[in-house]
Amino acid sequence: QERQTITNEQGYYVFPNLPVAPYTISAELAGFKKFVKTGIQLSAATNIRVDAELVVGSVSETVEVQATPNEVVAETSVLGRTVTEREISELVVSGRNPLLAVQFKAGVVGGSLSTYMGDGFGGGGFSINGGRPGEYLTTVDGATLNRNRQGAIINGAQDLDTVAEVQVVTGNYSAEYGASSSVVRLVT
Repeated sequence: QERQTITNEQGYYVFPNLPVAPYTISAELAGFKKFVKTGIQLSAATNIRVDAELVVGSVSETVEVQATPNEVVAETSVLGRTVTEREISELVVSGRNPLLAVQFKAGVVGGSLSTYMGDGFGGGGFSINGGRPGEYLTTVDGATLNRNRQGAIINGAQDLDTVAEVQVVTGNYSAEYGASSSVVRLVT
């Protein structure tokens, strides 16, 4: 699928609401060499900045840049770990619950299958980065998923096969996530 946009007066461009996937970005203008950057991996709820530098030249010439893995995103200071669809499919997860993939992030304690009750975790679930059990926000495609019930946190049943990515954000995240100790984002 191809998407196109035009820059504003300052040269900025935005592609909003892109699905999680690898991307190639190209930019072209008459009288300049075409700019192409491949291997850009977009994760859940992230902003990636790709500065295209157009060099004077003929239209038939192309400047190609290969993206490096794990680029530092300087626009935010969010700390976290993303478990990709490939990693999820290779996991042997008890109960086929994608929330159990959260345990692969450093700083996560609890949330074992023994406390899982089909729609949530007894005793509050995970403790992430020293926060109280259950003191984290869980979202699916941006919609809030969890609520508390009698000392347990209900996360709802989420089929492992529908999840493309599990992202655990443990620090410096946006104020839109409230006063949680961390954020667990599921992307379908």
